[in-house]
Amino acid sequence: MNIPNPNSEPRPHIVENNGKLHQSTREHLRPGFVHQGTSDRKLHPMPTLTLQQNQFPNLQIKPSTPMTQEPVKPETATQDKAASNSYKTVSGYIHSVSPVKKAANSQTKYFNCSIQTNDTVVRAVCFNPDKKPHLEKFKKGKTPVTIFNVRSSIKDEVESVVIQNNTKMQPVVLPFSYKDISMMLSLPSLVLLQDVSLEQLVEVKAKLTRHFGFEEIPAFTQSLAAVATGIESLSQAKMSAKTIGVQSATKSLSCVACKKKVTIKTSGQIANCQSCKLMQKVNACSSEWILKILFQNTHNISEKVAIMLFHQEVTKLATLSSEINLNIISEEELILTLLEMDSEFLITYNTSSNKLIDVSQVNI
Repeated sequence: MNIPNPNSEPRPHIVENNGKLHQSTREHLRPGFVHQGTSDRKLHPMPTLTLQQNQFPNLQIKPSTPMTQEPVKPETATQDKAASNSYKTVSGYIHSVSPVKKAANSQTKYFNCSIQTNDTVVRAVCFNPDKKPHLEKFKKGKTPVTIFNVRSSIKDEVESVVIQNNTKMQPVVLPFSYKDISMMLSLPSLVLLQDVSLEQLVEVKAKLTRHFGFEEIPAFTQSLAAVATGIESLSQAKMSAKTIGVQSATKSLSCVACKKKVTIKTSGQIANCQSCKLMQKVNACSSEWILKILFQNTHNISEKVAIMLFHQEVTKLATLSSEINLNIISEEELILTLLEMDSEFLITYNTSSNKLIDVSQVNI
């Protein structure tokens, strides 16, 4: 009896009835395919295997179905893009923790530091001063740490990371050691200072060639450099999103004279301003709204952000729907209208305070 080549189709399997093969049988079957239970094992295939028909009376020969392997489903481009926009993790050593500073054009408080990774130095900005003692502790102890949930921002081909309120820091063991980063940040020429990112700390050594006092010079005609937005641009994020929930909606009445909050008298017709004491009709007062809306990223549905909207931002959001009149609509009606809006919005918000800065409707 001849068994065809194991590499041809269909491939034979040698199967025994009682679940056991004699040692001599295993030696005879070594060149072929042996089927025991549910497993297939290929043992040095040879072109032809010859057996005597009466030599192994308990053996049966049957063709096997070729095994197929289900292909692995590749990740889609959308998933890769969403992953690249998600929060990242940075591991390294903390250097150069600055004092808490205040942004030039706002009351935003921040401080920055440098993170020495395995092959580079990353600039970090934090808008939560409460995290400064922890970073200073890691800096002083030269402790290797892993920082979770930081947002990456690349400007002028220089990467910065933003340490946020939900950022966690954990001491770890790293395969590289603490280094003096002053050499890593050194610049061979002052000309290269124009490539340094805004607010990055650098050390400059120079030789004094001339010392002089203040002098009045003729007015110059060259254009002034444009004012950079600076640190505030790092505290802002943009996102295409839809409203999926309203956490709170508060409506209050404001004075027609000073725009401060008023209280309504028992009669329900007269409002009294708590600031200027002006008595006025209730229907003459304007409405002031404060909302807290839960937005969902349309490009990464796992990302949801609760954004605070004050009256100015609520007014801008209301202009995007013809069904919203803030002066007469009730709180319940406003919530229902927002939830029924199927529009996609482009929102800009402060990542530190989660306050809405701007909102517009995305044209699809």
